[in-house]
Amino acid sequence: MPIPEKSGPVLAFYPAGEQEHLKMADDTKAELKKAIKPSEINIQVAKFRKIGNTGVVVQTTSQEYAQKLRPAAPPTLRVTEPRQHMPLVAIRGFEDDLNNEGASACSPRPKLWRGRGVDP
Repeated sequence: MPIPEKSGPVLAFYPAGEQEHLKMADDTKAELKKAIKPSEINIQVAKFRKIGNTGVVVQTTSQEYAQKLRPAAPPTLRVTEPRQHMPLVAIRGFEDDLNNEGASACSPRPKLWRGRGVDP
């Protein structure tokens, strides 16, 4: 099994203000590709994908490249660092003998586990 590569920093690009010509993510992607040429500013882009209705996410291979990419964005786009969403999950239908220690051991975020109204 191959070892997965460590992901680099991610920047999100959205239309700045009310841009009439940037109504879809494809339009934002085209605007960004037209304004920024990775070979000209000497950066490496690992991933480039659309998000939401009008956003584009660009993942670079290092923090240095992300810092070069941020000021190179055109004034029609605003640059942000996307937040990671950590949704809460409700687990139902388990037997009564499931206690907080057993459930928190299975949880990816055990410090946030709360079972049956009792904090661990």
